[in-house]
Amino acid sequence: MRKRFPLLLLLLLVSSSAILQNDWPVGEQDRGMGRSDQFSSISQENPAVRPIANWTHGICDAVCVQGSLAFIGDGFHVTILDITDKSAPLELSTIWLGGLIGGLRVSGDHLYAAAVGTFWVVDISDPYHPVKHGSLELGSWIRSMRLEGGLLYLAQANGQLRIVNASDSYSPEVVGIYTGTTDFRDVSVLNGCAYIAARWGGLVVVNVTEPSSPSHVATVPDEQIGVISGVCKSGPHILTTGSGNISVLNVSVPSNPVILNTTEHSATSILAEGELVFAFGWVELLIMNISNPLSPDHVASISSYAQTDSWNPFVLNGHAYVATYSHGLAILDATEPEDAYFVGEYATPYSAWGFQVANDHIFANEWIRGMYILDLADLSPLDVSATLDTYGANSLVVKDNILYADNRGKLSIYDVTDPLSPQWLGNYDPEEYLEIWAIEVVANRAYLIDRNLGLIVVDVSNPQNPRFLASYSMLVDNDPDVCVSGGKIYVVDGDYAEKNVLVLELTPSGVQKLGNYSLWPWEHVHALEHYKGYLFVGSSSRLSVLDTSDPSSLEEVTTFSIGIDAMELANDLAYIGGGHQGVFLLNMSDPSNPVHLGNHSSHGDTVGVLFHEGMIITAEYEGGIWIYEHDYDSDGVYSVEEYLAGEFPVETEGAGVGSQPFDVLIVLVIAPIVVLPLAFLGYRRKRGVT
Repeated sequence: MRKRFPLLLLLLLVSSSAILQNDWPVGEQDRGMGRSDQFSSISQENPAVRPIANWTHGICDAVCVQGSLAFIGDGFHVTILDITDKSAPLELSTIWLGGLIGGLRVSGDHLYAAAVGTFWVVDISDPYHPVKHGSLELGSWIRSMRLEGGLLYLAQANGQLRIVNASDSYSPEVVGIYTGTTDFRDVSVLNGCAYIAARWGGLVVVNVTEPSSPSHVATVPDEQIGVISGVCKSGPHILTTGSGNISVLNVSVPSNPVILNTTEHSATSILAEGELVFAFGWVELLIMNISNPLSPDHVASISSYAQTDSWNPFVLNGHAYVATYSHGLAILDATEPEDAYFVGEYATPYSAWGFQVANDHIFANEWIRGMYILDLADLSPLDVSATLDTYGANSLVVKDNILYADNRGKLSIYDVTDPLSPQWLGNYDPEEYLEIWAIEVVANRAYLIDRNLGLIVVDVSNPQNPRFLASYSMLVDNDPDVCVSGGKIYVVDGDYAEKNVLVLELTPSGVQKLGNYSLWPWEHVHALEHYKGYLFVGSSSRLSVLDTSDPSSLEEVTTFSIGIDAMELANDLAYIGGGHQGVFLLNMSDPSNPVHLGNHSSHGDTVGVLFHEGMIITAEYEGGIWIYEHDYDSDGVYSVEEYLAGEFPVETEGAGVGSQPFDVLIVLVIAPIVVLPLAFLGYRRKRGVT
């Protein structure tokens, strides 16, 4: 038996190795990750990457009002406003719901909120301190929500109408579901029937007298009523709107709706207060009177100063409250309909685009309203320290306390040594209107990617008087990037059908081409990073690693399937913003074999990512600024205590991310149970024992 012990030990070690030596990220054992070539399938969160702070005020797409309080969707927050003075709404509080707010309704002390695919009940008895109660995960986007007879009717993008009973605020429940065949955009309830704006599916009528078993009654096809996105009730009538017309229907017989009148006018949403109807369009608000439904009167048209393409406006006591998508809440006084006017607003930042960290502050472009400077000293919450008027900014960079930013067709330069008080230094403002999509600054030279002109190199050694040096004509695709390293300039030239990485060099005679590498067609390249002799090219579906030791002949080392919106490399780690897939952390110590270390599901399209003092900071199109911490040391070592505590993934040599403590349980408990009896059985049979 002594001679058999080494064999048993070997079998145990082999079985242990087979379990531990895998290429799976934590929680992805059933996805067959293999050689890091299936990153596009990753969606689950990984404890190695965790959010610790956020600044997510943004898109405003929903509003409701009760008394002197207004509730608006503000990015991933609901913001509560005191509107006693409608000309100057006052913020009372905000509450984070983890998704873009698509619908709001209020009843008594409870607010009902639809955040992407999640339904929330929030206690607002103290509007200064709202508290989340219960929630429901409903999967698909909730387009619209109506409160009727104590029940909530939710229209979803997957073609479902869900009926929710939230009388128990801690345990809301779905009591009924009706499933259609197309995108449901809006819903209204009248006399026991739900009327659903089903986009290309027309107007769908559903009997909800018995909420637990809703049933189809009738459909008015889009050939008759148009492509509709909004529906509301006015007295005994139903009104619809969409891309081309507003219709008034007689629904006294729900099984046979009759169109009484159609008015040519495009709008997204429609609401009524008595006989007064408000139709909300892209740049115009239409007010109608339907006291005669056969011939509605056009009362007023109001040109909007902002985008008013809202699914969920609100009307109360002669006032319209409009969620203006990119400009926040607008309040319209229509108590005298013929003389309706905008009386007040509450502005919300829109979305983060370019951003960078300097002096423990985040400099973030918000495309509609300019630049915000956020203080990192207190991560929760992130507070705005200062703003800069850089309307329409696409990109920015901070180098040596100097900020360079796209600003209304020119490059503006600021001294941000004191982030609380930025000082304007100068502009690079040529005769051509610049559409700067990317900026890099190295050794007093600014490298600009202009949408129409290609690469522009500017001498910024004297910020008060920037000077043109050279340019290089190239085709600029959406969301481009520029990388400068070792005197070489890396850009991407081409259109949808043909793309090339160009290696350029600035010489006394201008910009010269050294080499190029043909990329895949039909994709957007979003990120270029040069690190330790390799160029990392990130697109909407893959990461390519190119060896740049010979600039005239770039060589591809490897390619991985992972959608990339933004990327930064530091300390042998790659910090990747993967769009809606999440934030990824990769070990790039061996560029030919990246190792996935952790990820966290994203909150919106990630358009920027960077590493700062142990934190991953991302800018997201609909999610604002997010800050993550990660548990991967720069030397790539985890302690045994950390591993056994189950807090970190474990990297195994020559493989991807390794096992959690559960795998150790398999090795130490299950493997011996299987291996030892088999080995002992073989020993008994050799001795002639049965």
